Amino acid sequence: MRNCSGSLALCWAAAILMLPASALAQGALTEPTLISVAWDAPSTTIDTSYVSAVKALVGNGLSDPRGRVFCRVKASIGLVPFGPPTIYETFGWPQTDGKHAILMDGLEYDVTNVLGPADLDAAVMKMTAESTSLDLMFAPSWHSEATPALLLLVDRSDLAERLSAIEPGMKQGSSAYALCREIYRQSQYLFAKSLVLRRDTEATDWAAAMLKVAMVRKRENIEAPPGVTDSIMPSMEVTSSLYSDVARRALHPKKEPAELLGIDKLTPGKRLDLLIESLDTIYGRQGNVDDVLNFRRHPVYKALLAEGRAIIPDLIEELVFEKRYLRSVTYHFATNHVATVDGFHPVTEVVRALIHDLWPESDKWIDKDDSTMAESLRKAWHP
Repeated sequence: MRNCSGSLALCWAAAILMLPASALAQGALTEPTLISVAWDAPSTTIDTSYVSAVKALVGNGLSDPRGRVFCRVKASIGLVPFGPPTIYETFGWPQTDGKHAILMDGLEYDVTNVLGPADLDAAVMKMTAESTSLDLMFAPSWHSEATPALLLLVDRSDLAERLSAIEPGMKQGSSAYALCREIYRQSQYLFAKSLVLRRDTEATDWAAAMLKVAMVRKRENIEAPPGVTDSIMPSMEVTSSLYSDVARRALHPKKEPAELLGIDKLTPGKRLDLLIESLDTIYGRQGNVDDVLNFRRHPVYKALLAEGRAIIPDLIEELVFEKRYLRSVTYHFATNHVATVDGFHPVTEVVRALIHDLWPESDKWIDKDDSTMAESLRKAWHP
């Protein structure tokens, strides 16, 4: 993002792009740090690497059910823009406030009702006897590689061993990795949901959980099994950049979608500053299953396009300096209708599209690396 002049705040106000006050603005969000929780693991036949990962992840992405009563609960689960949340009945360990509960995937969710205590033994028997009943789009699974971790934490190694026997990821040598992957995957769902709904403080918490899982993996040297390329967990650097970006949004909120009424009264330079500052407000919806983002109808995109080819040099520089992300998320849908987050999209994706639409010949110099592409475009550009 280009450096903006100090007077730009006046331009934002003129364009009705106001930055509302936030309690977060009084402090600062720093990169999360790992915590250590006291726990003496029970004797178990489960792989020691998995048990060590449980200890490392408690409080660092994996929620701690100790001290809570196991109950049946109703949780509102779902993800826009693919439809409203659905209320599911499942098992979990609710807080005393009755508003939150740790579900069987190891994460804490908002719940609509606590239906009363449940029999843990009977619940695990039901899980091992039936197919997954909540393995639906954007819903936590009925049980997963994280469920044995919760059972170990509540000192039920017998149930943990019974359930781990049917979990595909609980193979010797890969169970610790499978646990990290599951916690990251579900946290990523919730991060994506919060990001799209513009709940940036909530999204920051989920991004912190993702980053903590990545930090645990690095510290504990938990690697993917040989020959496995992971599309769920990106590098720690990517996760860290997602966290930093949403923390920036939470600390410095601005009106979204950007209201561009009155920008025609600004000078061309100030108008361009405003529009480039607003690039991260662009939301492109995924049209169909596995479809690409459609952001060309967004008012900020259309306003930049209307500026014409004169802004191409500025867009080329954006390829180098722009580090923000869009609010857009895409998903991959497997044959069993289970969705996984396919990607979070950098602002430079929109910048590239703008350059293409304004200068179709620029496709000759497309490169995966933004800086390399920018260098080629600088040399090729002639007004």
